[in-house]
Amino acid sequence: MKVIVSQRVGLQPGEPAYEARVPDIDVLQYLELPLDNFCRYFGRSEDAANDLLLVAGSIYLIDQIVPRSIFEDRWTRELEVELPAADPDLWSANAELLVATCSFLTGDAWSFTFTKQERRVFGRPYRNLRRKPVGRVAAVSLFSGGLDSFIGATNWLATNDGRLALMGHYDLGSSAKAVQGRIAQRLGIEYPNRLPLIQARVGGTLKLQEGKSIYTQVTDSQKEPTFRSRSLIFLALGLYAARRLSVNEPIPLLIPENGFIALNPPLTSSRLGSCSTRTAHPMFLQYFRNLVAQLGITNQVLNPLGHLTKGETIQQAVDFNTASELARHTVSCAHPSRRQPWLRRDKNNCGYCIPCILRRAAMHRVGLDDGQDYGIDICAGELELDDNKASDLRAVLNWLYEARIGEFNPGLEATTMALPDSERLVARHVLESGVTEVAQFFKDKAKPYILDWAGLNE
Repeated sequence: MKVIVSQRVGLQPGEPAYEARVPDIDVLQYLELPLDNFCRYFGRSEDAANDLLLVAGSIYLIDQIVPRSIFEDRWTRELEVELPAADPDLWSANAELLVATCSFLTGDAWSFTFTKQERRVFGRPYRNLRRKPVGRVAAVSLFSGGLDSFIGATNWLATNDGRLALMGHYDLGSSAKAVQGRIAQRLGIEYPNRLPLIQARVGGTLKLQEGKSIYTQVTDSQKEPTFRSRSLIFLALGLYAARRLSVNEPIPLLIPENGFIALNPPLTSSRLGSCSTRTAHPMFLQYFRNLVAQLGITNQVLNPLGHLTKGETIQQAVDFNTASELARHTVSCAHPSRRQPWLRRDKNNCGYCIPCILRRAAMHRVGLDDGQDYGIDICAGELELDDNKASDLRAVLNWLYEARIGEFNPGLEATTMALPDSERLVARHVLESGVTEVAQFFKDKAKPYILDWAGLNE
């Protein structure tokens, strides 16, 4: 399926500079990039990081506007993407690396061609914007508002003297911007004047039903709910900031994600391969590092929590007091806005998605778990196992059962999954410890009939 991303002409102030067309399904969408904000923060410099931001943003948008359901296996999309770039020859020379990166991340068959970008990104005359300088920083850390990114930030601040820029990403309909702001503000009380927060929205636009605005041209289409590419745009945003905030000496970009979630082992056969998200998977990060190095971007991309389970990230937090005090304000939930079925709608996390279950197991490991902090307490019997909402809970319990009878073998999994060879010993530790961590949580907290499902009553 052909997708054409192109620069727009005749722009008015504040309008998006790029559009994506999918002729086969008659879809038009505009790509919102944080160009005005970035101009305020970083000025008008342009280099390979600009191209990376456009490419990653386009992939993120395409991932949402092309539904998997229209393809033969209802999953694997064949996508031929045409993109503008300031240096199309450089991108064409590294197209295979880009394909490997995207295919591993999303599970689709991508191909890319690049055309010459006709105009500079920051070339429009109306962009006479007031600067908002961030100041000197020693590193940039991706900041989602989740527990791992929060602990990654506190660890860095507790062991370094410099300033850490937090890079947050959000999209339409998400509460992430507010969550990131609240947690950064609280963290800033503990580490004053050391935490500039940069937030950026990347994604599609809303269709307006009336008027002559360009937004009336946006096509109503089925939004693909399984999009896997968010980490690509998150990393591109982080690298853009890191490049601009330290021109002479490359500063590192941190993507704090615990090793168990990074590996994301399939809990059921239906979650094999790309059906499991690969946000910070070691193989994806290796592909991404190789790609950006070939583009001439020399900033290190590091996951400081990749060797730990989620419980270990809390247990080994350098500033444990701050981590334990503020952890409950973080949001790990996969769907924090779907609160209608929650018993406690004033809470931040649902309690029954896989990220919430792993979060509770981690908090339990360090004595901080309380089922009343969640919309639904799965261990107290507030969610029936045959409920549609319990699909993730059933998957976790089945996985624990398979681990108990030997059908899920952490050592074998670490040997056979797609990983750089240097990561296999770490992966084995993370998988073995992860099984123990989650199993212990259920043994200590869950009702007997839940333990029966997982075979943990024996």
